Amino acid sequence: MNTELFFKSTDDLEGLGLGFSLWGPGHLIWLGCIFLAVWLISSAYKKAGRKRRRLMAGIFAFFLPVSEIIKDCYTAAIGQFNIEYFPFHLCGISIFIILIDYLMPNRFTSQLVMYACMPGALAALLCCNWTAVPFFNFFCIHSFVFHAVIVIYAICRYRGREIRPEYSGIWKSVAVVYGWAIPMIAVNGKFDTNFMFLNKASEGSPLTVLVDLFGEDMYYVSFAVFVLIVWHIMYGAYSLINRAVFRGGAFELGA
Repeated sequence: MNTELFFKSTDDLEGLGLGFSLWGPGHLIWLGCIFLAVWLISSAYKKAGRKRRRLMAGIFAFFLPVSEIIKDCYTAAIGQFNIEYFPFHLCGISIFIILIDYLMPNRFTSQLVMYACMPGALAALLCCNWTAVPFFNFFCIHSFVFHAVIVIYAICRYRGREIRPEYSGIWKSVAVVYGWAIPMIAVNGKFDTNFMFLNKASEGSPLTVLVDLFGEDMYYVSFAVFVLIVWHIMYGAYSLINRAVFRGGAFELGA
C-alpha cells in the first residue's frame, strides 16, 4: 500500500490509471458497507429518545460543513484549490439545507432533504465521478463518507417518522433545484465548470442515456423532465412505504 497516494489530489492522480471501476468489486464493497451503516444507524436512531436523536442528527448535520472545510483547507494548502471545489453541486448545497433542517426543523427543508439531498447523494454514490482516484486516498474516502452521511441523515429522520414526504415536496424541490440551476448555467459558461452536471453528463450515469436519446441540444430539457419523473416515482414509493410500513401513522416533526 502506497501511503503517498493518500494525500495526492484528484488533479495529481487524473489519468494515471490508479482509480477503480464503477460497479467493480471495490465499489460494490463500499456500497455494501454504506447500506449496512445506513440500516444500523437509522435503526438505532429509530429506537432512540428525543435527546439522543438530536445528538445523532447534529453530528451528521455538522459533519458535512466541517468535512468540506477540511477538504478545502487541505486543497488550498497544496495549492490546488479552485472554483470547482465550491459547494455549488446539489450535494454541496445539501450541506446548508441539512444544517438549516437540523437547527430549525420545518416542512420546507424536510421535503428538500427527501426529494433533493438524499437522492442526489445516492446517485453520486451509485454513479460516482471520483473513480480516477484509488480507494486509499483522502479525496476518495471523503467523497464516499460525505455522500453517505447525507443519506444517513435523511433515512434516520424518515425512519424516525420525523419527515413525511409530501407531493408538495416535489414542487418545493423544483423551485429550489431548478432555481439554483439557472445561475449555475451562467457560472459553468463563465468558468468552464460542470456544476450540477449541467454542461456534461457524468460518465456512467443515466444522464448519458439522455444525451444519446435526445442529443446535446435537448440536454437541459431532458434532464429537467427526467428529474421530475424520478421525483414522482419517489413520491409513489414514499406513499407505498407510508401505508405498508408506517400504516399512515402520524409523523412527529415537520408534519
